[in-house]
Amino acid sequence: MISIQKYDERFWPDICMIHDAARKIELKYASLTDAFLSLEKIADAEGLFDYTHVDLALIGGRAVGFCAYSAEELAWLYIAPEHMRKGIGHKLVSHALD
Repeated sequence: MISIQKYDERFWPDICMIHDAARKIELKYASLTDAFLSLEKIADAEGLFDYTHVDLALIGGRAVGFCAYSAEELAWLYIAPEHMRKGIGHKLVSHALD
């Protein structure tokens, strides 16, 4: 079962792994693999935690996806590749819209 909760810093290593793996796939399809930067390097500069909400999708207490958003913008949405196409992104987006 997928649960959504607010970001907690103990999940930092998890969201780094999620972002980095999913971002590599995203950039591969855009033919921009050389543009990859790890979340650890860009989180502050890209303002990840400047958003009103940073939420996690959890399965069995393990982070499998995350999103960051405000009332005006859904800015970040990443799902662990092994959990893609299982409705996790949809659940995060629905939660953000609510």
